[in-house]
Formats: sequence, C-alpha cells, structure tokens
Amino acid sequence: MVNQISVPFRNTDNGTGLMEHIGQITSHRDRLVIEFEKKDAILGLYQTAIETVEVPLGMVLSLELKKGWFITKLTLSARQIKAIEELPGRNGRDWTVTIRKKDREAAADLVSVTNMQLSELRLKMLDAPFEDEE
Repeated sequence: MVNQISVPFRNTDNGTGLMEHIGQITSHRDRLVIEFEKKDAILGLYQTAIETVEVPLGMVLSLELKKGWFITKLTLSARQIKAIEELPGRNGRDWTVTIRKKDREAAADLVSVTNMQLSELRLKMLDAPFEDEE
C-alpha cells in the first residue's frame, strides 16, 4: 500500500483575490500534512516563508474531490474548526483548494487512501469498548 501521496494545490485569499496560496497536501498514516506559501497574485513579487499545518486524521470529517470541466476542487471538512484554523482560505470547518488537471489522478488517490484510513480509524473506535471487556 502507498504510504504517502502528495498533491499540489492552489487557492486565493477569500474576498480580495490579492494573495495566492501555493502548496501541497500529503497523506501520512495518522495525519494530513499541508505545506503552503503565500504570494501576491498580481506580480508574484511578495512571498512568505513556507508554513506547515498538520491535521490529525481523527479530526478529519471527510475529504472530497469534485471534478469539473475546467476546475477540480479538493475539500477537507474538519470535525472542529480549531483543527484547520491556520489554513488560508478556510470557510468555517471546510477548506477548499484547486487542483490542476494533471494532478487529478494523484488527488483521487489521496482521497481514496485517506477515506480508507478514516474508515479503519472509525472501526477501531467502534471496537474500543469491546476490547475493554476482554
């Protein structure tokens, strides 16, 4: 099984569209690691240091990919806003980014692997009360 899948993404600042966020999201066994940097969207002259946000898999409610004709969107929904509060462009407990067409397959793999890991985690959580009885 694939241990890590990385998918590049891009999104813009909510509202103004003056800042662009470019980065990648990587699946690890127990968490999603999101690395990004901010650039000004007009001239590309201003650039920040790379920031990293780790979202524990237990805090992930869902990870969905929506393919359109021209744009593919990846949406991460968190159980708590606090888990993704540092991500740029988040809307409540959802964070949506744009995926390039050439990265759609990797994004689909990321979603598949993450959802399988989420299912395994939820099964373990369901089994936990029964393990105490043995």
